Amino acid sequence: MRNRKTILYIEDEPELAEIVKDEFSSHHINVIISDSFNDAIRKLNNQKFNVILTDIKLKKGTGDQVIESIKADRKNKNYNTPIFVASGKITSNVLSSIRPHVHGAFVKPFNFDELVSKVKAIIDKQQ
Repeated sequence: MRNRKTILYIEDEPELAEIVKDEFSSHHINVIISDSFNDAIRKLNNQKFNVILTDIKLKKGTGDQVIESIKADRKNKNYNTPIFVASGKITSNVLSSIRPHVHGAFVKPFNFDELVSKVKAIIDKQQ
């Protein structure tokens, strides 16, 4: 049996985080949830993920700060990990700053089937 793939979902809305986690779990993908910048950075420093999915507005910090932190250090174990943004707060300024570093963006409320399909397509290419 193949190893289950794991994504880091950085989201400060616990209900939405659990729904997304359940959706990916039904497709045999593990989801680790983080709700703040500091917690996300700690998890990113300790584990290599197959995909990172982040909201922009977090309890403490922002998703674009998480992306900047990952991309600031080529030695970061998640430097080459594909990143998706899922947020209701994607402004043109934020989008222009993160666009070179992300594989896609989803505006809340997003279509779960589309989200899972795009993330799974990236994960399937890694196998």
